Amino acid sequence: NLQGLKPGKPKEDRLISVYLNMFITFTDYTLWKFTLKAGDALKPTLHKMCCSFITHLVEKKHLYSSLNELLLNGLGCSEPKLSRHMLPAAMGIRALALCQFPSPMMCLFVHHVLTVPACVLHLHVLSPETFAQLEKVSFVLRVVNVLNSANCLLNGLSGSEALSLFANILYMGSIHIKVLVEHNKLEQFLAVLYDILPLCHANKSSKQTTSSSWHFVFGWCKITIDPRIQESVNQVRKQLQYLWNPNFVNSVFAPVLALSPAPVQTEKGIKFRLNRLSRHANTTLQLKTEVLERVCNICSMYDCCLSTLQQMNAELLTGLSCNGMLVCKMWLFIRGVFGCDPSKVLQSVQQSTANCQPQLWRILVLFCQLALYLIAVQDNQELLEECHYFSVSELIEMSSFLNRLVFKLIWSERCLQSSSPPSALSSLLTHSHSLLLLLYNRDARKQFCPEDHWLIKELKVSHFMSELMAKKPYAVELLQKLPHSIPHRQRVEIFHQTVSDDRKSLGIGNPRDHSSRGPATYVTVHRGRVLEDGFTQLSSVPTRALKGLIRVKFVNEQGLDEAGIDELGVFKEFLEEIIKIAFDPGLNLFKVSSDGHIYPSPTSHIHDNHLALFEFVGKMLGKAVYEGIVMEIPFAVFFLNQLMGQQNSVLYSSLDELFSMDPELHKSLSYVKHCEDDVSDLCLSFSWDEDFMGKVVTHELVPGGSGISVTNENR
Repeated sequence: NLQGLKPGKPKEDRLISVYLNMFITFTDYTLWKFTLKAGDALKPTLHKMCCSFITHLVEKKHLYSSLNELLLNGLGCSEPKLSRHMLPAAMGIRALALCQFPSPMMCLFVHHVLTVPACVLHLHVLSPETFAQLEKVSFVLRVVNVLNSANCLLNGLSGSEALSLFANILYMGSIHIKVLVEHNKLEQFLAVLYDILPLCHANKSSKQTTSSSWHFVFGWCKITIDPRIQESVNQVRKQLQYLWNPNFVNSVFAPVLALSPAPVQTEKGIKFRLNRLSRHANTTLQLKTEVLERVCNICSMYDCCLSTLQQMNAELLTGLSCNGMLVCKMWLFIRGVFGCDPSKVLQSVQQSTANCQPQLWRILVLFCQLALYLIAVQDNQELLEECHYFSVSELIEMSSFLNRLVFKLIWSERCLQSSSPPSALSSLLTHSHSLLLLLYNRDARKQFCPEDHWLIKELKVSHFMSELMAKKPYAVELLQKLPHSIPHRQRVEIFHQTVSDDRKSLGIGNPRDHSSRGPATYVTVHRGRVLEDGFTQLSSVPTRALKGLIRVKFVNEQGLDEAGIDELGVFKEFLEEIIKIAFDPGLNLFKVSSDGHIYPSPTSHIHDNHLALFEFVGKMLGKAVYEGIVMEIPFAVFFLNQLMGQQNSVLYSSLDELFSMDPELHKSLSYVKHCEDDVSDLCLSFSWDEDFMGKVVTHELVPGGSGISVTNENR
């Protein structure tokens, strides 16, 4: 009778209430008045009778299947439509307890009830006394035991059902974490979560198609998503956020957080520290196997979360990395396990595959992702002066370790792939390389590593150059991903050789070689309008011709041709004049910061063709580099990072880059960030005013920012 009823309508709500009350009344003999007078004599018989009736409803009348539909209709919406009295009955918890949680009924409960989006969250909010009773009977342990003993329960679940099951069990386990810890069931609980996660990939699509639907966690899916599931987005998200709940994280990562911090070092210099590191690279912590396995399983579970819950990756990594002490202790753990020896990391990958050993490399993968987020949001003062989580010597140690690890992963790729799973090597390379680049960029911004720190000592330059000339894939990849490991002189030689090869492939030849110049492009430029004439005649020239010989003839102010032989001299003068005019602040194509650095002008659009002009100036700079003509242009750092596409990367720190555009604004924002007093006294809001061509324009940093005051809590 419950099937087809939709909560939220007065008439149907009354029917649902009647049916649920009847269900409770006929299945719970403790509510029958005559049992109070009959004493204990009839209780065993009545209990048995009620259990038989419940079993009949479950097995013959498919009770939990009916409850599943009722729960989806009542909870699959932005606000629950089931009351605090209806929900516990609709979940069938009372019947389970009366029958003392038999395994067959628990299986049906898990399959039909716990797969309803956010049902556990709603139970906790609407009926906290029922939720408290579940803790008293260690209900979460019963769920874990059932899933451990009956893996077939998970068969046939859709991706959305598996996600709802994962979120419900996660939420229940997070709230009842003490029960799991006291009964030593935390590892089994995490194993259950790990087993459910792969099922969430079901029906996932790599891209949008005409038949795909958007899912708030998975992205595009091949099937149509039930609207009731889409309506419960916010509630399921709230449950998933317990993946980075401080209490849950502290309990799960207890073996890592229990590590003592490293003793304070008193070496006289950083070089001595690094030499000491290389001598003691084989020193490791003596950790018990069960501890290593537990930490590996934890990291595996989180790694699976990151690959499955892709639309929540940023939230998950941000939430975990906010616990800076966890990231700090993870580095101590890694340093203790591997002794900062990259060979031991690669050895762990091979052993975990061959001998079913703990996958220790997963600890490093998760650490790299968390450290990336933690270090990226720290400014130079926090990272290098106050050293909130890592000392400078630890950053040097970390960068040296990662530099050598990435080198070995690339250079020894052929040998490793024969004995290690490609997915493990790819994951290690991707995440360790990302953190390495972040540390390298921070050192480039403000040096904290010693000279020649980034060079790989075991890499013989002559051997590398010969392998690169032979176009060996690992040599090309090393140049692309780890250019700083190769001396600068060799990199310049490689660039010149690349240009030379490009000329040969295009049949252009060297412009300084009279016998191989090839066809030329002729340009006539008036002295009074060098930029305009150059733009008109060269902006539409094909790339191949632009790379070739360009002959320039100047016309003076009297309209007469200037004498001159173009042996790259006149062309060089032409380039220098274009660059000089284009970067003149008076043209308003570029602006100059207070410290003399150049960046595009925000008001460049006063030129109708400003985008085409930017493209033309870029081509001229490229031509200068191609011809080996030095142009000393002091571009602002933030502009260079934008050209390299780093503004959308986690490696990019907008606050630190702000110094290269507006030092005063950077100083003011840094003061607000580090101010120990009440910043609300400064009367700031989340907006800023700009003098735009004589008119003050207000820009809101967040929607409605001009009306939001900056406080110590929201800064």
